[in-house]
Amino acid sequence: MFGSEALALRSACWQIYTELPEWLANEPAHNAVSGLTAGLKDESGGVKLAALGAGVALICHQAGIGKIDAYASLALPMLELLPPLAAERSSRLTEALMMLVDLATMPKVPARLFRNYLGSLLTFCLGVVDAEDAYDESSRATALE
Repeated sequence: MFGSEALALRSACWQIYTELPEWLANEPAHNAVSGLTAGLKDESGGVKLAALGAGVALICHQAGIGKIDAYASLALPMLELLPPLAAERSSRLTEALMMLVDLATMPKVPARLFRNYLGSLLTFCLGVVDAEDAYDESSRATALE
């Protein structure tokens, strides 16, 4: 379904996987990573956000059972989603940042997941915080988290 040409089906697929990450976890890890990466690069911002939610849910689910390493390669595509959302100046940036904050603060998610990208992530978030006229207060506060 996540490869469907129908926008509604692609979005619905990722929303289902967000609620039921164990279904996605039952797929071979390389298939799940490949599908999620494609979803994170979809032309639709809504599909990208839904895929991000599914990716976060999957990593949280897998971290709970100690199987996160196979999904660590999702960190970069997840973070690459932020600049295009920032360019849109929409509430989607706040939603994406909130999902990533939730993921980063999960006790069982290892810090190494984002370690290689920490400098770029901090620079990006500080840019959002400093751009008072460009983003709403919610986006700026979430970036500060």
